[in-house]
Amino acid sequence: MKLHAPLSALQINYLRPLKKWRILSLKDLQKACGFESSYVAFARMMLRLERRRFIGSFYDPFNRRKYLYLTKEGSQYVDGDEEQPCISKDTLVHDSKVVEIILEFMRQNCFYGFELEHEIAKQVRFADGYKICPDANLFGEKKGQKFKLALELELTRKTKAKFLNKIGLYLNSNFFDYVLYFFHDPGILNSYKREVESKFGPESNQKILWALNTNLLGKNFSLANTSVVFKQKEETLNGLFA
Repeated sequence: MKLHAPLSALQINYLRPLKKWRILSLKDLQKACGFESSYVAFARMMLRLERRRFIGSFYDPFNRRKYLYLTKEGSQYVDGDEEQPCISKDTLVHDSKVVEIILEFMRQNCFYGFELEHEIAKQVRFADGYKICPDANLFGEKKGQKFKLALELELTRKTKAKFLNKIGLYLNSNFFDYVLYFFHDPGILNSYKREVESKFGPESNQKILWALNTNLLGKNFSLANTSVVFKQKEETLNGLFA
């Protein structure tokens, strides 16, 4: 088997954000790694690394953006960890959209940190016995009160038993202050919300935020245009976390 030449320290630096984010668009990776030359130059360099199989890519079928992720070989150079699990090709659209949502949230003043699913999965810290692994955790502070917000992105409808079981765990967990369920399809959101209120009662709305953005999968997605229902009141996400 032919061995690739090792990556330079500069190339590793350009790819290092993929260790944290797992998957990023070309533009977001360029910004995250601080590459100051042109976008075209950056795209050409990434294409060379892709041809050497240090990174993989895919085009989102909805917004047509190109996204990059580390391959197993690239992870060994950037992470120094041969056991780092490769990203699943079955969830590329979902995972890239989670990253896009988190990037938008981190532009809000009240959020100061986050963890993505692959980071959460490595940690054994649910002392209460609930094994919940959200798509992401967000850490924020509003009016002097710190809070932990779990994010669940629902692009497709899960079985009733599956999502009710997970929501039950959230409602009984003291680790998460709130959980945000994010949808692009109002029919799926309404179905989830109806089933949750039927099983757990209206008090479940004290902890669960129901977010909807029908442009979530398109080119013009913006957190500012996302509506959210929390404690039976509807407003924008930007307004809620202002």
